[in-house]
Amino acid sequence: MKTVLTLALGLFCSLMASESFAQLTYNESSDGDLSGALGTPTDLIFDLGVNTITGNIGGSATGGATNGSDADYFTFTLGAGEIIDSIVTTRGNTSTTQSFIGYVAGSSFGGQTAADVDANTLFDNESLLPGGLLSAPLTAGDHAFWLQETGGPVDYSISFNVTSAVPEPSSAIALLGLGVVGLVRRKR
Repeated sequence: MKTVLTLALGLFCSLMASESFAQLTYNESSDGDLSGALGTPTDLIFDLGVNTITGNIGGSATGGATNGSDADYFTFTLGAGEIIDSIVTTRGNTSTTQSFIGYVAGSSFGGQTAADVDANTLFDNESLLPGGLLSAPLTAGDHAFWLQETGGPVDYSISFNVTSAVPEPSSAIALLGLGVVGLVRRKR
């Protein structure tokens, strides 16, 4: 009995110690420029926790979302039970303009008109979820974002907080371990 209890406890502790998450930290200056093509956004992989993308948009002083200056398009997929409960943006350059962000539930954009996005807004340093861009958390499925500067070049950072509505595997294993311990104690 003591051996089974020790084995169950050892397994539980090793699984808890090995549980780790690798949130995305994507930086255009070191990881490469995000796609500038609306039909083929860069595919990113998010994990539980805060996933951050840092980059630069714009490129001409004439600005405008469709003038051919540097836009960033990216997409990611949330798994079953995963949600994004906050999106926070920051802009590094001080300017009189705001940046544009568009969102579509799917993996790419069909065009650059209001009919081609599910939501859009101008942003500065602010929270876009809940509030500015979306009012409800993002849930399982494909999600695409489009960032564009309305003026000259601007540095930005956007953070997505991914949480889980489903117990993490370590929680399920912990409950299983407690069940084994309880069963062993009951047999005594």
